[in-house]
Amino acid sequence: MNKEEIQANIRQFATLKEQSDLLTKRMSEVKKTLTDAVDEYGEVDGRGHIVLELGDESVGVVSLTKQRRATPSPDMENIERILKEKNLWERCIVMVPEVNKDEVMAASFDGLLSEEEIQEMYPLSITYAFFMNKG
Repeated sequence: MNKEEIQANIRQFATLKEQSDLLTKRMSEVKKTLTDAVDEYGEVDGRGHIVLELGDESVGVVSLTKQRRATPSPDMENIERILKEKNLWERCIVMVPEVNKDEVMAASFDGLLSEEEIQEMYPLSITYAFFMNKG
């Protein structure tokens, strides 16, 4: 690829990136408007989803759905209370060792671990990000 082709690709990339950013922003705005409409005019179905029936297939969409997703999240205070009340705490709890990186580094500074050992324990992971730097 010669210099002119690289420059043409840079111009095209910059234009496409700008258009993509504008489209992404606009899609987010339209989605918010549609979500608000579903909240205002939709009805809850048997599974807890909020559905707005459009009654019109002219745009290829017959309904909008705000899908309910329920995920159990642990409430540690209640877990501890209930398990202890039932004498199940020891049976149901597993202690997982966790490395204290600050203490590892302190041991290194104290001369108890070598730089090579630190590098072996914490190998570098190299990644790259692509940027176009404007002048």
